[in-house]
Amino acid sequence: MQVLIVEDDAELAAAIADYLSLFEVECDFAYSGSAGLEMARHGSFDIIILDLMLPKMNGFSVARPCGIRATASRY
Repeated sequence: MQVLIVEDDAELAAAIADYLSLFEVECDFAYSGSAGLEMARHGSFDIIILDLMLPKMNGFSVARPCGIRATASRY
């Protein structure tokens, strides 16, 4: 499974990837909304984990142009 993690906190992104690696999930990273949007448009991902509170371009702004249905979670 291919996962894109769009998160401006590199330590948090690495922690998420470490956990997912226990399940043999491969992760790519984007540390800004614009980078995440570019990777989402040109990559092939099964799941995209988006930080909703990214600076300049929030997670919903990344999801919308790609036609991704965003679901928010507090956890």
